[in-house]
Amino acid sequence: MKKIVLITVLSFYGLQAQMGVNVVVGAAYVNFVSEDEQELYDPVIAVPEIAVEKKLGPVVAGVGYYSGGYTWSGSDITTSVKLDYLSLYGIVPLFLGPVGIGAGLGIGIPMGGILESEYAGEKESVDFESDDLEIDQSLILGAGIQFTEQIGVRTYLRMGLVDIFTIPWFSASDVTNAGLGVALSYSF
Repeated sequence: MKKIVLITVLSFYGLQAQMGVNVVVGAAYVNFVSEDEQELYDPVIAVPEIAVEKKLGPVVAGVGYYSGGYTWSGSDITTSVKLDYLSLYGIVPLFLGPVGIGAGLGIGIPMGGILESEYAGEKESVDFESDDLEIDQSLILGAGIQFTEQIGVRTYLRMGLVDIFTIPWFSASDVTNAGLGVALSYSF
């Protein structure tokens, strides 16, 4: 599934000049957020986060790839989770000269993931199928600046609105995705 996403995103490269699109590449500081156990999760850096965007009327629509995850460490156990998503989003921007702010909604179509644990020197892993994960629905807030007509930098906050897992041993904890990212954008 990851190959399909990369092929889809890369296929836009040949059409960019005709389409007037932005390519966005960045990294995010991601974590799982739970009302009950927020302090137990340690954030991780997710690289790369990539997207291709096009302005459609007042909305900037995008398709891309992002990850969610966390690490957790106890006295003799370490656990990490990484979940991959195909991203579809729409943002309504407001520009004040070269500076822009925006808000919108995103949908993350699950592509699977992995849970890795190390306990007393032994490693185990569990693969998550896309059916184990809910479609991620997120509120997106962002700000950016264009340095030239083509090159810009932006930061964004993605806050999950729904529980991540459909499997009972995770879904009881009401865990959602959250991410704070920084990205470079290039306009064609």
